Amino acid sequence: MAGEPLQVALRGSIARAPNTRLNHSCLRSQAAIERIGGKFEGVLRARRMPSDFTARTSRRYSILESKWPEAKRRLMERLQRSYLDEDATQRNFMWN
Repeated sequence: MAGEPLQVALRGSIARAPNTRLNHSCLRSQAAIERIGGKFEGVLRARRMPSDFTARTSRRYSILESKWPEAKRRLMERLQRSYLDEDATQRNFMWN
């Protein structure tokens, strides 16, 4: 899921470079951020400790303010397409 900075940017309070940190093992989330234009900034090794007290390695991504309008357009297109696909699947299930 997108981090808080991207959620704030979606609401219109854009930062200079909204960024998010993703667990290094969340390959689907990393690919999703890259598809909308997020750029890989680096790795934070053993940076955080979840509740089980194991070290967590994160990957940091950002989107520059100048690139945000295009990234937001891509994101909204993907969300709309996903919503329409889900809605069609539900309609087919109900009528079959």
